[in-house]
Amino acid sequence: ARSGLSGVQVARRWPGPSTADEGIYLADSTGEIEPRSIKSGRMYRNETSEVTVICQTLHAAATPLDADDAETRAFALLAEVEGALADDPDVASTVAWTHPITFTETTIPFERGWATRIVAVITLTARLV
Repeated sequence: ARSGLSGVQVARRWPGPSTADEGIYLADSTGEIEPRSIKSGRMYRNETSEVTVICQTLHAAATPLDADDAETRAFALLAEVEGALADDPDVASTVAWTHPITFTETTIPFERGWATRIVAVITLTARLV
């Protein structure tokens, strides 16, 4: 529903051969569950999860200097992800975006242009009851 994502392929996982020129998709995640109390019945616990999000662009280019177009657009996609989190930092009543987003950016020649991939890690915390 974000205007900056018009025409961008958004998927839960890598879409495979049908990958569009611009896309955002989820990769792997890791997590940790910490018990807060050990007693019979319901166990309260804290959970921390790191969710990996891929922002990817493939752009045609006439010169090697045109790599900037792919990079600029990939960072604009990452800004859309960040904006979505900032607009609603509480994903649910007990889940919150709590840490800075870390990322790695890679730009490589691809066919007749450039491919930029940003691998971002978003850390979420939750208190589960």
